[in-house]
Amino acid sequence: MLEKAGIDYDSPETLGRILGSWALAAASILSLIFAIGKLLLGEPLLGLLNLGIFVVSTWLVVKRTNEDFETEKRLGWEKAE
Repeated sequence: MLEKAGIDYDSPETLGRILGSWALAAASILSLIFAIGKLLLGEPLLGLLNLGIFVVSTWLVVKRTNEDFETEKRLGWEKAE
């Protein structure tokens, strides 16, 4: 599809980075689900531990996303108006 549009796209991200980002996002969502469940079902220690995992993994996802946007800006891949 990009070739038809005449856009030359070569991703600066490796497959490992993409899979790592995916795993971090999955860990973020799952840890939040488990945190809510554990807190509601009376296991506050595990709930708080999962909540901590959620906060850290979400922070890492946001950090990686911002890095990717900065890379795209640096390479001149900003959205064409």
